[in-house]
Amino acid sequence: MRLEKLKEPINMTEVLRFEGEVKSVTLSEEAGHWYASINVEVQPPKHKHPQEAVGVDLGLNTLLFFRMAGG
Repeated sequence: MRLEKLKEPINMTEVLRFEGEVKSVTLSEEAGHWYASINVEVQPPKHKHPQEAVGVDLGLNTLLFFRMAGG
């Protein structure tokens, strides 16, 4: 990763997991280790069933309970 304010590139231990436009990078240091938080703007995922009907749970119509003898 190369940042405009740093002369040397930074070696990353992981590849970026998202395709999209990098919006910001925040560098932080903790106990002698440096970390980068990378914000990426991505396209929203397409739904698998955009126009098909879906089921809706309306809850229970009746409730059943029983009591054991002697209790």
